[in-house]
Amino acid sequence: MPTSAAHGKHGAAKAAGATLPVRKWSAEHEAPEVDVTNTTSNGWQELLDGGAVHKVTGSIEMVLDPSNPQYLDPPNLRAGVIVALELTINVEAGRKWTGNGYFTDAAPAEIDPTNEDAILFKIDFSSTGAWTFA
Repeated sequence: MPTSAAHGKHGAAKAAGATLPVRKWSAEHEAPEVDVTNTTSNGWQELLDGGAVHKVTGSIEMVLDPSNPQYLDPPNLRAGVIVALELTINVEAGRKWTGNGYFTDAAPAEIDPTNEDAILFKIDFSSTGAWTFA
């Protein structure tokens, strides 16, 4: 049973070492599986690790900085670019996921002259190379 909980206010994200003005981020670690269920499984599914091809995919949504847009270098958040990412779950506890992300999509949110909220900028990424989980 958990004895404490992390709150979103303790999260953070960095790209190429630059701290991002994050509204929210998400990441998913996927590991392939091999189904080895057979006649001796007694009606229960049995799975094995599917090999060495793991991946992390996700997105980062942030407030667009009009004085230094995030798509400029640094941190160079554009589609087709590989950047070192650090996705922090809890700054105080040092809990984070780190690795290189290949940006598959990068775009400002819809620009609407009647919008009174901040303009958001979103990137989608897929891992390239190994990631660490602390």
